[in-house]
Amino acid sequence: AAHELGRTDVSPAVARALGGVFTVTLLVVPLLQWGLELTDYVNGNRSTARPGVIEIFDAPRVAVRVWFLDHGTPPEKLFSANAQLLTEIQGYEQRLEDRAFTTTRLLGPTRHLLARYAGWGTDDVWIGEDRWLFYRPDIDYITGPGFLDPRSLLRRRQGVDKAAPDPRPAILDFHRQLTARGIQLVLVPTPSKPMVHPGQLSGRPLPPEKCHNRSFARLRRELETAGVLVLDPTSLLVNRARQTGEPQFLATDTHWTPQGMQAVAAELASFLLEHRLVEPRPGQVRFGRQPKAAMIENRGDLLSLLNLSNAAAVIPDETVTLQRVLAEGGESWQPEPGAAVLLLGDSYTNIFSAPEMGWGASAGLAEQLAVELQQPLDQIARNADGAHATRQQLARELTADKDRLAGKRVVIWQFTVRELCSGDWPTIPLPRVEDR
Repeated sequence: AAHELGRTDVSPAVARALGGVFTVTLLVVPLLQWGLELTDYVNGNRSTARPGVIEIFDAPRVAVRVWFLDHGTPPEKLFSANAQLLTEIQGYEQRLEDRAFTTTRLLGPTRHLLARYAGWGTDDVWIGEDRWLFYRPDIDYITGPGFLDPRSLLRRRQGVDKAAPDPRPAILDFHRQLTARGIQLVLVPTPSKPMVHPGQLSGRPLPPEKCHNRSFARLRRELETAGVLVLDPTSLLVNRARQTGEPQFLATDTHWTPQGMQAVAAELASFLLEHRLVEPRPGQVRFGRQPKAAMIENRGDLLSLLNLSNAAAVIPDETVTLQRVLAEGGESWQPEPGAAVLLLGDSYTNIFSAPEMGWGASAGLAEQLAVELQQPLDQIARNADGAHATRQQLARELTADKDRLAGKRVVIWQFTVRELCSGDWPTIPLPRVEDR
């Protein structure tokens, strides 16, 4: 075989034909794209006639400018210029992908066919059993390397975004600042769908010790040793899924169901009472769930992320049943800045509270916790960047002389566990009381 491979003869005609096909294959897509761009330019929908593909030639110029403007040592300037060059390349690739006719005109129908007949998702969205959808970063949290592994931390520190990958300094610094004000920090690292319903992804359950990233136990141990209280609702949701047979997460969305969220709210309330962070109020009814449940139909965020041309034909929209939380006067629940409890949360807190998310309103984690405790709560919630967004908002409000920590006994910090692997965890100084 080696002898024959070394003596393979290709006629000139075949060589020219193969070379021509290869060249046409390389050129046809950019030429078609440029033709569409020229059409947009003639119709006034584009400001220039030059091909979008040549924008990459601007990247070296930007990197050189960073080199001359940076005031560090030559190695530092080289690193900054290289980081900027990588950023320009990534931005160029993203713009090409967003504008390409293969994305705008062919991607949706192609994904529709692959999802419907082959069960294929995308890099970010995987299709599991019974058409359940899973978010790739949630899977990476379980299957990837430990987020406290030195090599993982170094790789992320040296990445383009220059993130602060280690959550421990940020959490412990936040804890120290709150302790100085007489406030207890409670962490609620929220599990993801594949941790609670692994059978819908792989067809078989995971043992409990395999649900978390391998670094989670170490992180929890170090934080609790330092005095941070940690409530991990993973076991609660896993046991509920196994015992009731009911889903604790939405099939087409990254978030939990209303019933799963209510169970976590009840456990969190018991946790706060057990540690005497709030006072029990037996017999008092300040907040209640609306007797008539609402039926909400919506397209999950993962289904939207699949970008199918006709999503309903592949995976139908999902329906949930939830009960709105009302105050004793019949009005919807509202955060109260003077409350003793402050909840910092991400989209898991907002999912059934923020109307723009499409899953109803006045039924989120803060509302359900208010019902369980029968006392007011304060809340700062942002849908993304749970590792730092709510702390930044809190710091901004304190700097602006709006003391959201006045009268607080406990701060609950809820974030999804995937942030431990992919989030940015900077330390954020809060203005001291004497500085305000």
